Amino acid sequence: MNKERNPRALPKGVNRVAIIACDVLRNHAAELEKLYPDIEVRWGDISRGAAYGRASKCERFIRMQAPSIRSADDYATLVHEYGHILGPWQRGGGGHYSKPRSGRMIEECGAWVWAMENAVAWTPKMDRHVQRHLGWLAERAEHKVRRGNTRIIPPSSHVYWKLAARG
Repeated sequence: MNKERNPRALPKGVNRVAIIACDVLRNHAAELEKLYPDIEVRWGDISRGAAYGRASKCERFIRMQAPSIRSADDYATLVHEYGHILGPWQRGGGGHYSKPRSGRMIEECGAWVWAMENAVAWTPKMDRHVQRHLGWLAERAEHKVRRGNTRIIPPSSHVYWKLAARG
């Protein structure tokens, strides 16, 4: 029997479920706010469309463009934004817009890894959300490389590509 780890598997200890109630996700989001009181979460007021967020490691705040947790994707986005402040491979300093763009793919991957390891549960829909996001970043980076811009694209062995292929 082959005991190799499935490259599409979640990190050890992550609770995978097919579907999860938004109330459970909202409760965990509230727990994160209590657990990290020094990180301010500012909620936006868009009522339709996909939620998106921005995080500032330096100022320790998260800006969520959503009125609340409405779906698994909204929750995944929020926990991902916490990952930009608390997760691996993040640059310190002046927040999202002041970072050099060369390391963005690896920073995004680190935020998703943190999100998966710290989420109350992870669903296949969340996997697809991550895959779309990382795939979009890879396409942008490859386009810029073709135009002559120097970009750091993670090596083929990096966990980035395993996450981008899931879903």
